[in-house]
Amino acid sequence: MKMENLTKVEVYEIAKEMGIKKRSKMTKSELIQAVEKVKSDNIMKTSGAVTEYIGSGSDESLGSFTPAVEEETVDISLPDRYGIDTLVLLPIDPANVYAFWEITNDTVSKLTELTDSDSIRPVLTFFADYREKLAFSPVDFLGNYYVYDRRMDGNTVWAELSFIDKNGESVKLLVSEKVKMPSDRVSDEDGREYLRVSETSKRLIEYASAGEIIYNSNEYLHRKLKMFSSYDIHEGGS
Repeated sequence: MKMENLTKVEVYEIAKEMGIKKRSKMTKSELIQAVEKVKSDNIMKTSGAVTEYIGSGSDESLGSFTPAVEEETVDISLPDRYGIDTLVLLPIDPANVYAFWEITNDTVSKLTELTDSDSIRPVLTFFADYREKLAFSPVDFLGNYYVYDRRMDGNTVWAELSFIDKNGESVKLLVSEKVKMPSDRVSDEDGREYLRVSETSKRLIEYASAGEIIYNSNEYLHRKLKMFSSYDIHEGGS
């Protein structure tokens, strides 16, 4: 079947199987040219390899020979913009947090109309529990920011982007999710459940002796108590 009769998607899949680089940026005709070139190169490589193989005097079968295909190097690049108004906060460690934000051009145009000003400069502010202000700075409409502050340790932290309107009032533009920062301190919470037993000590001794008959002898009771307690009844008891 001629390659020209295939769809671009079908030609792309063939290029993918052949390991052709930068195929996602090619047109259909470019993909066809690249596929044909690889086929031609493989024929040349195979022909040369077979000639060398026969010349070596080996009697082994040529059917197992497979031309080597160069492994594709994946080029992964993140976009400069995502096209949405967003403010993201990510904890790094107990005292470090990272913020990324984007304000779209449409939003900037609306802000310009609201403020009657072409020199809008948003302000990024970081808060901890009880709205304690940690840091703030004028920023651009697209950017990222790192903050170091020991007060964030174990607390809830969030960020806000705001701007000043034409009346001089601060207006919230974006608010991040609230994140719980990790802590490098030992927890103050005690999650242990303590055993509460209302039985008398004599009943406990019976449990410990696996149902053995309990005698009223003080010596017997002392001996059984010492089996499951570090308390020395002869020194501390009466």
